[in-house]
Amino acid sequence: MARPFRELSSPRPKITPAQIQKAVEEVEPGERSGMLGNLLAFCRVLRDLGLDSTAGRILDICRSLEHIDICNRAQFYYALRANLVSSHEDMEVFEQVFSLFWRLPEEEEAENQGAGKKESEEEGDECCEQMPPKQVFVEDNSENGSKDEGEEISSVAYSAEEVLFNKDFSIFTSDEVTSIREVISQIAKRLSTRMSRRKKADSKAREIDLRRTFRKNMKYGGEIIELARRKKRIKKTKVILLCDVSGSMDCYSKFLVQFIFGLQNELTNVETFVFSTSITRVSHLLERRSLDDALAEVGKIVNHWSGGTNIGASFNVFNEGLGKGMFSGKTIVMIFSDGWDRGDTKLLEAEMKKLRKRAFRILWLNPLLGSSSYQPLCEGIKTALPYVDLFMPLNNLESLVTLGATLDSFTR
Repeated sequence: MARPFRELSSPRPKITPAQIQKAVEEVEPGERSGMLGNLLAFCRVLRDLGLDSTAGRILDICRSLEHIDICNRAQFYYALRANLVSSHEDMEVFEQVFSLFWRLPEEEEAENQGAGKKESEEEGDECCEQMPPKQVFVEDNSENGSKDEGEEISSVAYSAEEVLFNKDFSIFTSDEVTSIREVISQIAKRLSTRMSRRKKADSKAREIDLRRTFRKNMKYGGEIIELARRKKRIKKTKVILLCDVSGSMDCYSKFLVQFIFGLQNELTNVETFVFSTSITRVSHLLERRSLDDALAEVGKIVNHWSGGTNIGASFNVFNEGLGKGMFSGKTIVMIFSDGWDRGDTKLLEAEMKKLRKRAFRILWLNPLLGSSSYQPLCEGIKTALPYVDLFMPLNNLESLVTLGATLDSFTR
């Protein structure tokens, strides 16, 4: 959805083409892994240059890409511009960064060989032209035999095959799982704050508080000398994450590890537990700079990973012991499980009732729900569903983005 232009309260310092060139060149090659990695790197460059490329806008872009032909350069350009440009000042910076960052391989090769020197000199200090609608972004070597077998092909910004939105996490490679860590991080940051309707004074905010401005300037005889500003208050949301690590969830373990590690390290008010036949608190074990260090600590403590499943008994231990004193008025409980349970369903129902009374919202995230043929027939799911606010899939990147948008609406 296109965003209305905002009026800036004070002019932003002029950003030179040299600064833009430097910002683009500082992007590490490792960051540009696939479509998603390129998109996140592009937004980080814009943010470094002063544009509002927030987590919310990145999620909006991901949703926008589902409705366009991403192989069409013009459609891709306008989708990004509609979500990232908020003022006329932003337009020039955005166009120059876009032109440099999303260069076609042949454009980059021509630049390296010194071809097109005249065009580059003319464009150096001027605003870039609107992106031509005819050009297509995808590298196609199917009919081009000009490249030798051993010649290294320069990396492309993205291709349609690299869009991982619909690929199931169970078949992700380790590198692909690592590449979505930034998305998990952005969703966690968005969840960590709930925007309140109430406002508070903030001298650095954009919004002008007219009432306080008039009161503040009474001493100047009504002349507007000082501006009072305000912004929305931020309320912290507490999250309790209950993750199934039984044998039936093994194929999602690579994603699960990244998911809980990302949430734990981005949210300041989160508690993480893993369960199978028993339940263990791992929040303190995940508070490490390195994922490998965190996994080593978890491996020493959690001895029931890939075991059987007894959800009712695990939740009983949580409700009666581990989880006592952890709930506040706005606590969201997120359960990540396929629902396969070998335990007592009556016990599970009793423990879900207790959770329902104490939690603000309960979200059950089931990776199997992403299959079109899935039906909640197992006893564990059938028993728990009446006490769940939202039952949704979490099996691919598309569902992860949807989760972020849903949590955002829950926490407002």
